[in-house]
Amino acid sequence: AAKAAGAAKAAATAVSKGAAEAVLATPRSSRERRTPSRQPKSSAASAATATAPPPVGFHATKHGKFVTISADGLFAKHAAPFEDDMFGGVLGNTALAKDSMGVSYFEVKIEEAVTGMPDGLAIGVTSVEPSTLKQVPEILDGLGKAWLVGFDGIMYDAHDFSEVDWYPSELRIGDCVGCLVTVEGQLQIFVNGKWRLDGPKNVDTSRPLYLALDLIGNTEAVSLLPQARCPLATRASANQKPGRGFHRQSLGRQLRLVGEWTVEHMGKEDLQGTALGAAPLDFTDAGLRYFEVHIDEVIPDRPDGMAIGVTSHRPDEILEPPVSSDALRPAWLVGFDGAIWDGAKMEWLLSSWDTRQLRVGDAVGAMVDQQGTLRIFVNGRQMAKGPTITTQSSLYPMVDLLGTVKRLSLLPKCTTPELSEELWTPPAPPEPDKTMASFHREKVGSQILLSENGASAQRATYTQSALEGGLVFGDAPLPPREDFAVGFSFIVTSPVAPGDTEGLALGVTTRPPNELTTLPATADEVDPSYLLGFDGAAWDGSALKWHFSHWQPQTLRANDRVDVLLEKQRLQVAVNGTRVAAQAMQVSNPQGPFYALIDLASAGLAVALHDVKAP
Repeated sequence: AAKAAGAAKAAATAVSKGAAEAVLATPRSSRERRTPSRQPKSSAASAATATAPPPVGFHATKHGKFVTISADGLFAKHAAPFEDDMFGGVLGNTALAKDSMGVSYFEVKIEEAVTGMPDGLAIGVTSVEPSTLKQVPEILDGLGKAWLVGFDGIMYDAHDFSEVDWYPSELRIGDCVGCLVTVEGQLQIFVNGKWRLDGPKNVDTSRPLYLALDLIGNTEAVSLLPQARCPLATRASANQKPGRGFHRQSLGRQLRLVGEWTVEHMGKEDLQGTALGAAPLDFTDAGLRYFEVHIDEVIPDRPDGMAIGVTSHRPDEILEPPVSSDALRPAWLVGFDGAIWDGAKMEWLLSSWDTRQLRVGDAVGAMVDQQGTLRIFVNGRQMAKGPTITTQSSLYPMVDLLGTVKRLSLLPKCTTPELSEELWTPPAPPEPDKTMASFHREKVGSQILLSENGASAQRATYTQSALEGGLVFGDAPLPPREDFAVGFSFIVTSPVAPGDTEGLALGVTTRPPNELTTLPATADEVDPSYLLGFDGAAWDGSALKWHFSHWQPQTLRANDRVDVLLEKQRLQVAVNGTRVAAQAMQVSNPQGPFYALIDLASAGLAVALHDVKAP
């Protein structure tokens, strides 16, 4: 702690909060400050008269109590005695000038920064004249009339906070951050000369505006760049429409762009199939945003279909195409294998929409309604609801070709469907011509021996892995009751081998066995499957989650009758009429059809089918 200021700074970055006392022995306020020498930009500056307005800089006295300002007003440092102290506000000493287009702009350079902090600086403007303040508030949103972007990925519009796609904790020494306010009152942020995001759009441009900075989190010191040029001159006009169709440079590496509007997955792997629209979505007169794609080609019998949604990440800001759409931050998507991705909360949810059922000619649309809710439509019918999007940034169309969908086209014109709070429910499937009568004779594990009539199954020997090769499926769907409950029963004809810690797993799957070109090693790898047993566990294949179960199937004895029942998304097992296990399951398709699924894990274990009705 007594070392030179440079070593103290390095220690402050390296130590954890728990070890911060060693660093704080030398308070930040007493450490050596790195204040770059400043020279007048031109001879005109030195010739300024006393009546000329002061040069733009940081206010010498109106700043947070832990901030120090250099004599020339161009360098500000947050020197709080503790890491979590606020009071890092910095304000301008004069109102920002407007150029010939009515635009105000200023830019700062990150001079000192640390790592490991959850937030960073906030940058923006205020209409509060600094000289009228008795004290600068702890955080600058306390000014009230302030418009700020940053912190830990939020913005403040003089009234409320909302999330944005920018995290200043990622800024590093040398980065330049610019703040622009258009004549219409739109605040924009630039990083290293490139547009980064749109901030609040309600800045009061009728009053003088002053620069406003909050030095918190990773940003400890900045310098003001008074000669920085407004990047709007090098940016395309806001009234100029960007290119339409898909954005070519950000395409996933497995996609091929056909013209401007069509993408095709080349099929070498299921990932790298993300495509973004080149232009942001426009608002309709009703305040909706909507786009639609047309399914041109599909590949049947794949585990996933596609994902569709939106992102606030500008396509031209993507340096490396994401491996999958959920890796782009942030994005809001629905589809996959029955899932919803909320990229703002970094959270997966379940969806009942099965994208594997998409067919050539289907029109799939994504809508963001007035409340920000993402809604998915297929052929005009609302199939799913996704997360609520709170960002005020522009949103871009986004699709991910994952498996079933090989080729699709973005439609340049489409009709926005009618809103409804109810999701479309497909009619109940017709009664199948065939229901389960035996075990499947072809889709069976390598270590399973079936009887000639397919009604009995026995595990013969161990493989190299004792748990593999024991899968047994029903040969057809289980007959459902009126409430869609399904079940089956079997008799244990040969018990678990003595000393085995696992006996079997049993349950159901919605995956037709004939779709499986290669059998998985164990039942939990059947996608999706809902199972009880193992060594005292339950598997929910929709939630991809293991649960604890008290039932130990290795206790089964010869002639025990085992009943399996899936009723109201609850899987139950009974032995000789007594329920021994139950587990709630998040079944993605509760109406089925369902197939019986058993995994015989113990050598010599044998079962005989007893009944295929829900017990």
